[in-house]
Amino acid sequence: GYVGMHSARGFYCRPSGQAARYIAYGEAPPMEKILHNPGDLMINLKPIFKGKKILFGWMCTQAGKPGRWTELWMIMGKTK
Repeated sequence: GYVGMHSARGFYCRPSGQAARYIAYGEAPPMEKILHNPGDLMINLKPIFKGKKILFGWMCTQAGKPGRWTELWMIMGKTK
């Protein structure tokens, strides 16, 4: 496998024998007609807070153009 940077899509890694996984940044899930695969990640540039949760970004859960994207919420809590 290998890792790299795509000028239009952000960082990517390609495990041996698998499709590339992209990590990009934006304010919403991708809407452009570019093929995305499960595991692609869009990190939210404008995080939304709800109580103790923060909308970190979106994960592609179904391949397609643009694919199906699911919100990724992180739970904020105390650290030790």
